[in-house]
Amino acid sequence: MTSARDLRDKAWDYVRLPPAFKNFVKFEPKGADVYELVALNGLPSKVASNRDDGSYATKDLFTPHPTIPDAWKYLARADDTIVLMNGEKVTPIAFEQSLRDSKYISEAVVFGSGKTRIGMIIIPSPTTDGMSGNELEGLLIPVVSKANELMPAYAQLSLDMVRILPDDTEYPRTDKGTVIRPAFYRTFATQIESIYSDAEVSTGELRLTEDELREYLRNEMRKMLPPTAVSLLEDTTDFFSIGVDSLQAIQLQSVLGKKIDTGGKKLASNIIFDFPSINLLANELHRLRTGGASHACSTTSQMEELIRRYSSFDKHVPVECTKNGQCIVSCIFSLSVETF
Repeated sequence: MTSARDLRDKAWDYVRLPPAFKNFVKFEPKGADVYELVALNGLPSKVASNRDDGSYATKDLFTPHPTIPDAWKYLARADDTIVLMNGEKVTPIAFEQSLRDSKYISEAVVFGSGKTRIGMIIIPSPTTDGMSGNELEGLLIPVVSKANELMPAYAQLSLDMVRILPDDTEYPRTDKGTVIRPAFYRTFATQIESIYSDAEVSTGELRLTEDELREYLRNEMRKMLPPTAVSLLEDTTDFFSIGVDSLQAIQLQSVLGKKIDTGGKKLASNIIFDFPSINLLANELHRLRTGGASHACSTTSQMEELIRRYSSFDKHVPVECTKNGQCIVSCIFSLSVETF
């Protein structure tokens, strides 16, 4: 499939099927305007089959353009691996199924592609009808906690990223009753974004001095670190050198946003990575509230400085071709080496 099209056609994010292949593929409807691409016998590039009729279901999901024939936008894989912002991959199928096995849950869908952490929307079963919000949470939280045991540390679900919808909520699903993930994400896009917005908002009221912030951070770090790592924690210790992982960094950021007064400023999603020690983080949190100058250099700033420092090259100097038609090119550059 190709994005080649008439210059007047601005639908650049839709791919087209070359006419020669139209008789050898089909798009099977999966509901909610979502289709799976299936390769049929006769397609020259098909070297395997996974169906009795000899066809090959690709698990690639597309949606058609509303007005342009044979133009398709790629949506996702049917097996839906979720790739987080840091590149870590999360396979949610087993996690979701472990929640669906509960008699209190009709549907559970994990989301989070391109985000710092995963979240989940839960639709309770009719058996919970009439329960209060607190009663429902009391039943579901232990189920979520147990399901977390199936996931690696970076992919575990924190409870502030769970949204429970009414048990009669309608959602996109196939005739067999299974959720159609891409369509589900589109249907609940507003709710999903609000979950991230609520988790990232800074509402803390603790107005602490820099020394008090250091003490607060020490206590928070001791809560999340194993005893062997706590003994290594100093004010200048890099958090990640003693075993802090990305999930713990996100959880710490969430705690700080809800507890510490930052002068109304939103904490950056990578603040723990940019300021990965008690001293650096306390200084940055204090600066956010007081408006002082930052004495720390973020990882991004360090990278930009390295690029600036080591990207000085002499201009390329071409040399004319020789008589036999071969060209000699002089490409001499200098790289200054500095000691860090």
